[in-house]
Amino acid sequence: MTASSRMDHRWDLVTLGDLVAALIVPIPTLPIEAGRHQLAEWMRLEAGGTCNTLIMAQRLG
Repeated sequence: MTASSRMDHRWDLVTLGDLVAALIVPIPTLPIEAGRHQLAEWMRLEAGGTCNTLIMAQRLG
């Protein structure tokens, strides 16, 4: 890719960072108390870090 061809390309969104997994866990009450166990009915693994931004930007067009 030449310098002139790079100048012709326009970037709408560029992110620098990490691709992380976020663990979504519903809890019955807030605030969470240190030393107290709270049981969750389910857990879900979602994209985290800058990946969230890229996924939502793609969905928005």
